Amino acid sequence: MITPQTEGLIRCQTKHNLYSTLFFRPAPPALRSQEVSVYESKQEVKVQNPPQTKKGGKEPELVINGDTLENTPMHYTLTHGFFALATFCIGTYLSSTQTIFQGGILLGVFIFATFFSDMFSGVFHWSVDNYGNEDTPLFGSVIAAFQGHHTAPWTITHRPFENNVHKICKAAIPIQLVSHALPFPVGLKFFVSLWLCFQVVSQELHKYSHMLEPPKWIQAIQSKNLIISRKYHGLHHCSPFEGNYCIITGWCNPFLDGIHFFRALEKIVFEITGVEPNCWKLDAAVKEEALSIW
Repeated sequence: MITPQTEGLIRCQTKHNLYSTLFFRPAPPALRSQEVSVYESKQEVKVQNPPQTKKGGKEPELVINGDTLENTPMHYTLTHGFFALATFCIGTYLSSTQTIFQGGILLGVFIFATFFSDMFSGVFHWSVDNYGNEDTPLFGSVIAAFQGHHTAPWTITHRPFENNVHKICKAAIPIQLVSHALPFPVGLKFFVSLWLCFQVVSQELHKYSHMLEPPKWIQAIQSKNLIISRKYHGLHHCSPFEGNYCIITGWCNPFLDGIHFFRALEKIVFEITGVEPNCWKLDAAVKEEALSIW
């Protein structure tokens, strides 16, 4: 008997095999020329081999009114302002280190911040993929951008750096200022700065994971699994978009998906609010899997 949990594992493995065949190894011409069914369920889900061009092939599609793919003075100001501020703060914290023990603490903070930031990127990605819309207060434009990204994922590859990350910088600057001003321990301040830096660059790493030919040095880092790669992020880009949400290193994805972390969050949200996530609406099997957790 196939349980919802087993079906979830089958779906994940089928996705892995599909993306490995279509996107990461040469596939037979007949396979490349037709749509391929991802798995058998109540709803048949299909994906096509993406266009084979350097940036993603197709023309970019903007989903937010007033959006642009060009840098503006405000984009430059927000982005470079944040990195100047973060560099100053991190430099201050590092320069305050007096002993090997203190240095060891900061090293431990860096390692923890790396894993925490990857997990945080996944939780945030999951939330905006599944809940709200462009009319949601405060996060409406972010939600519209993430959900629209599923229909035209190549668009992000057309964005220059400042254009791609400035929205996160806009939120990160006041957090960095408050953290630096408050009487927190140096280790905590260092953690906040690292967490903010990781969140800002997450969108750029996300962009590289959609490029067929990112810069050689990025490919080298991706090949070592130090940052999210096209191979592993591709597992997310298959309807119903129910897993592999972490987009910095991707290290947390196997663990979080393996313990059904997001299905558990969805069930909690549903029991409190009655709101179903988008992935449930796209595939009833995901809903059944979540509701059967406990």
